[in-house]
Amino acid sequence: MKPTLILLLLTITTIISCTNKPLSKQETIVINNNTIIADVKKNVENGDLILRMGNDIMSEILRDISPKERKYSHVGLIKIVDGVPMVYNINPESKKLLRDDTIRLENLDSFITPTKNMAVAVYRFSFDNTLKNAILDTVLNYQHNKTRFDMQFNFADDSAQYCSELITKSLEKATANKYTIARYIIDSTKVIGVKKYLSSNNIDFKKYPVITLDNMYLNAFTKKIMEGTYKTGREY
Repeated sequence: MKPTLILLLLTITTIISCTNKPLSKQETIVINNNTIIADVKKNVENGDLILRMGNDIMSEILRDISPKERKYSHVGLIKIVDGVPMVYNINPESKKLLRDDTIRLENLDSFITPTKNMAVAVYRFSFDNTLKNAILDTVLNYQHNKTRFDMQFNFADDSAQYCSELITKSLEKATANKYTIARYIIDSTKVIGVKKYLSSNNIDFKKYPVITLDNMYLNAFTKKIMEGTYKTGREY
């Protein structure tokens, strides 16, 4: 049994044995959310997609761009480093969080933290490890080139990329376009919110097909491993 799962079970046992009374709302929330995190850590493998749904208004705007399934707002790629799951990730610059907008390798715990997210999921490409490593190596090359976040959502430009663009381009380069992710023209009713998010009114999205979050995992060569929804105080 994995150490993380053992620790979780011991925590639950301790709470129950010490109180001999029904769990409080907060205890129930903590147990539910920690169980989801433990399941993610138990199930992820090198090269997996890790998706999340943020709990802020911008995440809702990005989620609603997806034409088929509006569940997630951001995606990263799992890289196992010395047995520890990490996430290749790219976001817009945030001075408040003291980070830049280039590609970074982030700890899985911070990427899926319940304090900033409502849901998470793990999806897996049906490729062998050699191909998965080739995809990760391509992401690493983009990182070495200091690729920045694409505030224009322009798929034609490699110097700046958004989250699903980064993974799609790495996948397609590593497989010589044998495997591709479908593009999508953003519905005109959703463009206003996205433009406000990007702080720009100069983008003509009709020219720029985008890679939506649902197209990343709703395809013939990707399968769902697990998903979970965090609990919050509002649910009680």
